[in-house]
Amino acid sequence: MSKKIYIVSLNSVVTGGPESLHQLASEIQKLGFETYIYYIDTKTTYIPEKFRKYKVPVCTEIEDNEDNLIITPEVHTEIFYNLKKIKKVIWWLSLDYYLDQFPTRYTKRFSERKNIPVLFSYIILYTLRKYKKNIFNFKEDEADIYHLYNCEYINNYLNEKKIPNSKKKYLCGPLSDEFFESEIDMNNKENIIIYNPKKDNKFIYKIKKYAQNNSLDMEFIPIENMKSSECIELMKKAKVYIDFGYFPGPERLPREAVMNYCNIVTGLEGSSRNNLDVPIPEKFKFEKKDSNIPNICLTLLELTENYVNNFSNFDVYRNKVIHQKDNFSMDIEEFINSLK
Repeated sequence: MSKKIYIVSLNSVVTGGPESLHQLASEIQKLGFETYIYYIDTKTTYIPEKFRKYKVPVCTEIEDNEDNLIITPEVHTEIFYNLKKIKKVIWWLSLDYYLDQFPTRYTKRFSERKNIPVLFSYIILYTLRKYKKNIFNFKEDEADIYHLYNCEYINNYLNEKKIPNSKKKYLCGPLSDEFFESEIDMNNKENIIIYNPKKDNKFIYKIKKYAQNNSLDMEFIPIENMKSSECIELMKKAKVYIDFGYFPGPERLPREAVMNYCNIVTGLEGSSRNNLDVPIPEKFKFEKKDSNIPNICLTLLELTENYVNNFSNFDVYRNKVIHQKDNFSMDIEEFINSLK
């Protein structure tokens, strides 16, 4: 097996993706392999405080030989094109972030965010050299690359691209230990509905406005500018977590919420559409359109006023999250053995 294993990550942001990559590196290191984190964004050895607990060494160079292995998330496959001999693995953490790298989609998204014509967006992005030149694109000469996927939504995409089962395996990064250690007192639950304000805040605003206009007994609190401990304390009090944004992968916040016994209401975009990735009853998933807002609010009222009678509806989802943690080490070992 490989002499050295390199995990490509970031140290300029502290989010779920980089944490999953550090978790992976830590588990591979426990198996006895010489393992390194490589920060592609800064090329430095600085480790963010949140990730220091994983105790994985950092390198600034990758030794390109056939005995070594590199694992990169789907958004940094450009690193492959400077490496000729090393074994290559892509860990798919987000399908949509990968697709957003391609010029057409990247330009369209930039245009929508800045509210400027597509042509102007293209000129700006091209001038600033924001387009990546080398992105993994399922070419024949890339067939030796192995794939890890963290949800069925991404697996379906890999199937469409004709990736054989022998070249792919399920691997989902678990939540941090702290989300499995908190004790929940159902008596302390309040009529609080929590949400991520970074994900489609306009639609959430309409829901809040409808609830307010109809004097519904519920308080909406955004999850923002919080440490993990503060987020957990809020989730322990909340009865419902809502998320009508896009699910490019498994998404950490709804998993964290369900582990703190929040009832869950989602949209139907990305991985939330299927019942393997987000296994909650269909009646708690809604198309994101204004005509559904009255029914959404009635559902929120049901989940808050009759909380005790409803939280068991999310046991399947809760157990899935628990199994992701329990099986993580075993899944990694099976993946490593499959490469021998």
